Amino acid sequence: MGVVIAVSGTRQRSLARRYVHFVRMILDEAAAGWDEVCLVHGGATGIDEIAVEYAREKGWEIVAFWPEWNRRKKAAGPERNRRMAKESGARLLLAFPWTERCDGTLSCIREFLSVRKADVRIYWIE
Repeated sequence: MGVVIAVSGTRQRSLARRYVHFVRMILDEAAAGWDEVCLVHGGATGIDEIAVEYAREKGWEIVAFWPEWNRRKKAAGPERNRRMAKESGARLLLAFPWTERCDGTLSCIREFLSVRKADVRIYWIE
């Protein structure tokens, strides 16, 4: 039996790259004690990329919830976050927002809190 961990965070690559070791440490802590780990992400640049790269190194299963930008326009991000929260089976959301203007990450946090199926841990980065 394994654990499903969702991740969301800033899309700014240069900022996210400064936190590679921190994100990896948090992922390791979240996965500790589990034989199997599945990482769920929203297909964004930045934090999602770092988490996916690390999951590949660790041999974890990876599931992407891709937004339908071409079809759904601005609604695509919030809809993707809602799907992640309701359908992923995640027991934990690790969120790494940059500022209160991190709309996508904050939307993801709200969605996970609203379904009450997962713990939510927020790590503000600057």
